[in-house]
Amino acid sequence: MEVNCIALGEYQANCYVLCDRTTGEGVVVDPGDCNNQLLSLINLSGIKTVKYILLTHGHFDHIIGVNLLKEHFPNALTAISEPDKICLKSVEHNLLGEKYADVFEEIKADIILKDKDLIKIGQSTLKVLETPGHSRGSVCFISEKDKFVITGDTLFYLTAGRTDLDGGDDEQLSNSIDKLMLLDDLFAVYPGHNKGTTIGSERKRNRYLRHRDFYKL
Repeated sequence: MEVNCIALGEYQANCYVLCDRTTGEGVVVDPGDCNNQLLSLINLSGIKTVKYILLTHGHFDHIIGVNLLKEHFPNALTAISEPDKICLKSVEHNLLGEKYADVFEEIKADIILKDKDLIKIGQSTLKVLETPGHSRGSVCFISEKDKFVITGDTLFYLTAGRTDLDGGDDEQLSNSIDKLMLLDDLFAVYPGHNKGTTIGSERKRNRYLRHRDFYKL
C-alpha cells in the first residue's frame, strides 16, 4: 500500500492518502482541509475511488475537510470511534469553539470504529487500535503487511500527544503508548503533526518514554 502525506490547515495536521495500487482503492486519513493540493495528491496517488475517510480522532484540525472532500467523493464512508463521534457535530467537543458554531457544518459518521476492526482497502488491510488519552476516542491504524502505523495525535516524533484538552487523560495516554510499543521496531510511525519516525527510534529517544526503563530494553 502506497502512503503519501500532506500537511493541511492552520495547524498543519498531517493528512495521509493511502492507495492500494492493484485495485485503485484508497482512503484519506484526517483531512484537516480539502484544497487543490490534496485533490491533486489523491489523483497522483493513482486512486480511482476513495473508499473511506478515516479519522484518528475528532479534533477540528483533523476533520474540517471531510464534508468538502465528500463533495468530490460522495461514496466515501466516514469512520470515527464512538467516543469521538460527538466531535462531528459539536464545536465544544471538537475544540473549534462557539465562535465558529454558525459556520461549522455537522459531519455524518457512516462507520463507528472499534478496537481490532479490520478495514479492507483493495488487497490491503488496516487494523484499528484504540488509543485514548489525547481524546476520549483516539485510534491508530496499523498495517501489519507494510509495517506502518498512523498514530494521529497519540505518538509523535520525540514526544506524545497532549492531555490537557477536553477528553485528555494522562493514564489512558500512557496505556495507549504501551500498546504502540508492542509493535516491532521497524514499524514506520506516521503522526498527526510534524515528521515521521519509527517505533524503534521512539523507544530509544522519545522524551515522553525516557524515564520508563521498559522502553530501553
